Amino acid sequence: AAALPETVFTVWNNLFWDGPDTLRGKSLFVHGGASGIGTAAIALARAFGAARIQVSAGSDRKCRFCTETAGADAAFNYKDDPDWWSRADRADVVLDMVGGDYLEKNLALLNDKGRLVIIGFLGSPKSHVNMTRVLLKGLTITGSVLRSAPDDHKAKLCAEIAEHVWPRVRDGSIKLPIVDQVLDGLEAFEEAHERMKSSAHCGKIVLRIPPADA
Repeated sequence: AAALPETVFTVWNNLFWDGPDTLRGKSLFVHGGASGIGTAAIALARAFGAARIQVSAGSDRKCRFCTETAGADAAFNYKDDPDWWSRADRADVVLDMVGGDYLEKNLALLNDKGRLVIIGFLGSPKSHVNMTRVLLKGLTITGSVLRSAPDDHKAKLCAEIAEHVWPRVRDGSIKLPIVDQVLDGLEAFEEAHERMKSSAHCGKIVLRIPPADA
């Protein structure tokens, strides 16, 4: 359960800005498809009617995980295939946590009237790009930081997720979280961080803390 709130709230906040039908019939591209955010985005988009879900990931193993386990329709290995973005289908929405030189690729990926949602800068917060494409295609570029959002906005997210998401998680129609590894005790935090830094994980890494009286 502890592996759910941060990812689900982040994905709902950024991909379901008009409620549960926001992505119905639309195509979505998610960077970092094997991450916690990526797997949550795939699962929620699938559950709420997205027509096609594509992702990028950093290895062939992760790409297979994204399509065979997480539920994406297509996955592209951005490390071994530098031209992946030219072969991907165009998308109505792109969810990006990379930034940097991905900005231009993201704008090229989007359909007319598409929406680029930026939630992080694993690459860089800076980019040099010709913005003419934004005007010609009528694109929207947006982003958010959940932690500093107003309390009333967080309360609205809580209510929407409680109504639309948690019941489907409980009945198994939304299969989250996808857990890569569970490690026991605070003493395992270094191992957890090393696995995360290695980028070998697929899904969430969970650190299980025993009860104080155990």
